[in-house]
Amino acid sequence: MTFHPSENDLTSALDDVFYEIHQLVVTAVVSTNKPELNNSFLESRLLHARNLLCFFESEPRRADDVLATDYGFRAERLPISDHYRRRLHKDLAHLTYSRARRQEADRHWPLEEIVQPILNRSSNFVEHLLSERRDFGDRVRKHWETLLLAVAEALGEVERGTDA
Repeated sequence: MTFHPSENDLTSALDDVFYEIHQLVVTAVVSTNKPELNNSFLESRLLHARNLLCFFESEPRRADDVLATDYGFRAERLPISDHYRRRLHKDLAHLTYSRARRQEADRHWPLEEIVQPILNRSSNFVEHLLSERRDFGDRVRKHWETLLLAVAEALGEVERGTDA
């Protein structure tokens, strides 16, 4: 049986969509001089990137996944290589032998190839949401507008170059 979200489902899920985009923005370029904390930031960044990748690309729906298409925003394959897509699945979300065999030089996660396309798509989604959704209260609309500015700022920082 195919899941069809109700209007209440759509409104409620926007809090989670906001959270995923916001967390990607917050973690996009943060780093410290403590390697163990940097690993935590990196894993958080990649997990939110993975969640948003599914949100923006997935069609058809699996179970009760929240999809960008639920909000009238078309699914589109983002320009992220299959290599990094596999790594987001195998290296991040599972303990695998392929992960264990990876050499140190192959453990690099280039932000411009993974995070930047997702931030770009996030910006497009927020713009779409702000132009199409009329039932936001002023306070909620302001949060989304602030998020849009934060996405633009994070994109600028990623474009200036930081790799993990």
